Amino acid sequence: MKSFQYRQNSTSLSPWVSVLILLALLTAFFFVAQYVYKFLFIISPIVIIATLILDYTVFVNYGRLLMAFLKQNVVVGASMIVLSAFLFPVIAAFLLGKAIIKRKIGKMQEQIYRDENTFTNYEEVDDPVINVSKNENAKKYDYNKLFEDV
Repeated sequence: MKSFQYRQNSTSLSPWVSVLILLALLTAFFFVAQYVYKFLFIISPIVIIATLILDYTVFVNYGRLLMAFLKQNVVVGASMIVLSAFLFPVIAAFLLGKAIIKRKIGKMQEQIYRDENTFTNYEEVDDPVINVSKNENAKKYDYNKLFEDV
């Protein structure tokens, strides 16, 4: 009879090393997020102006959303407004993306509407008359014979 041995913890890292690696990765992600936030904060006035030029209704709808949250639940609405104030560079970038997508969808809808209202040129073709005669093989096989006992 064959016996098998399994090696355990032969090459694994100690738990402390794993925790240190995790902390290093979280610290790196924090610094990357911090630099992204600072970059968005610097360009946020340009992003807001570009969004207003593309489609101002995006900002209006976001304000209506915040007011709806405030009317429905005061605590949630107030917290959403405070979060919007702290995260306004991220929200401005999101609203710019939304305005760009709305504009592209509007252009596609206009093109589809134009294409639907145009006629396509076509040419009438006379259909040839095709005589279909009964196939002789069809006479050989009777459908009801398939269900008879053999």
